[in-house]
Amino acid sequence: MLIRANSVYRSVNGTMNPRLTFIWRYRVIRLLLLLMVAGPATLLAQTEPPQVAKLRKLLDKLPNQKVEMGACIMRLSDGLILYERNADLPLIPASNQKLLTAAVAVERLGSDFAFETRLYRQGRDLLLVGGGDPALGDAKVAADNNSTALTVFENWAKYLRDQKLTFIEGQILIDDRWFESEWIHPTWEADDLNKWYAAPVGGLNFNDNCIEVALKPTQAGGLVEYTVFPPNGWTKIINQCKTGGNAKPWLHREKDGQSFSIRGQTREVVELGSAPVADPGLFTGEVLRESLIGAGISVVGGVQRWDPTQQPIQPGEEPTLLATNRTPISSVLRRALTDSQNLFAECLLKTLSRAPNAGSNPGSWTAGQQVIRQTLESWGIDVTGLVVVDGSGLSRDNRLTARQLLRVLQTVHGWGPKGDLLIRNLAVNGRSGTLRKRMTDIPDRVWGKTGYIRGVRTFSGYVIGADQQWYAVVILFNNLPGGSAPYNDIHDEVCRILARPG
Repeated sequence: MLIRANSVYRSVNGTMNPRLTFIWRYRVIRLLLLLMVAGPATLLAQTEPPQVAKLRKLLDKLPNQKVEMGACIMRLSDGLILYERNADLPLIPASNQKLLTAAVAVERLGSDFAFETRLYRQGRDLLLVGGGDPALGDAKVAADNNSTALTVFENWAKYLRDQKLTFIEGQILIDDRWFESEWIHPTWEADDLNKWYAAPVGGLNFNDNCIEVALKPTQAGGLVEYTVFPPNGWTKIINQCKTGGNAKPWLHREKDGQSFSIRGQTREVVELGSAPVADPGLFTGEVLRESLIGAGISVVGGVQRWDPTQQPIQPGEEPTLLATNRTPISSVLRRALTDSQNLFAECLLKTLSRAPNAGSNPGSWTAGQQVIRQTLESWGIDVTGLVVVDGSGLSRDNRLTARQLLRVLQTVHGWGPKGDLLIRNLAVNGRSGTLRKRMTDIPDRVWGKTGYIRGVRTFSGYVIGADQQWYAVVILFNNLPGGSAPYNDIHDEVCRILARPG
């Protein structure tokens, strides 16, 4: 900085005035000292990324001050924190919990891992053995492979016919001991349990452990016709729905868990959506049995859960492997992250305790929780305040901080190609999953995970900036007093600030 000496500091004859010389030196020294103190702050202000001021303006004052927010935003190239607020406050993450589950699954299971379901011949019976695969019979995973939900069982039936095995004298035995027998998490809210997103989590699963019912009207006042998918002999339908009228038709699972009532009225063909079954293992076995019968294979007996302690294998009846279905971990990650399918995240969590060297006990929520916590600690993440209850975030008892989740995103990004297994299976704005209809004005810039349960709205993920830098974003909102739309808008605007120039 140039400092000019004013002419007042000189006497009329051109010589320096001693008094004024002292004042001038004092002021120069004082100015230099001020510059030394203020220099770093001045430099920081000059180098502060331009997005920071916009982020502060957007996030420092929320629409409702009763809302709790935890936020942390980082430039990943150098670890610079652009914004943070209550970053160490434990909050309910909703489906952002799936990021923890998925990241640990990538680390512990590896990219080559696949879920397996096996079919055996055991004496006069067929034995169906589950490996916790949530994608068996899942329509979206099947469509990715140019098939249908029933294709796997149809292919097995064809194989049996080709082997001249068209008459099963015994029954269909199921072995779903890969996971614990607790299929519903005790902290899930009662109002959720009849919804597809709270389907039971079994060692054997099919069609997301749900049935779908379609209605077709008949004559006015008469009962409607209905079809059930997938066809099975386990679910019982009580048809009380009539043709005509204005009452909306609906599907209700009865207390016995096996019966479903169709109620209301309809004048047109309608699909009632998905409703969860109560016993995923027996349900899957019944779908297999129905598929075999439909393909011309006779099955004399019914479906029964196999207990080797009560039904020991007799000499000469050792199981013979007939067929195996394998689902790569990438397909499961895609459904858990892109589409936020809870069952897939829960199966990943329980599988963590069945990973190599993790022991031979059935996969469980409790054991999976411990694996997640231990893995995060091994990554150097401070787990103070972290509470892992389930894998999907459906439970309101989960707690994590914005900083913990940001550190997970930072860790995954630092893996390089290994981290791509998670990142490429996130929803993409304007293109896929839960972000398909959001931020369409900045397409393909955001790779993220949304989260929503009552009173909670969350977003975490990656944003590719206008400068081609990668940013990690975590914004958790709790205690929402009303609708979530304003908080969705805030999530989206944060991403726009990072993705757009200036």
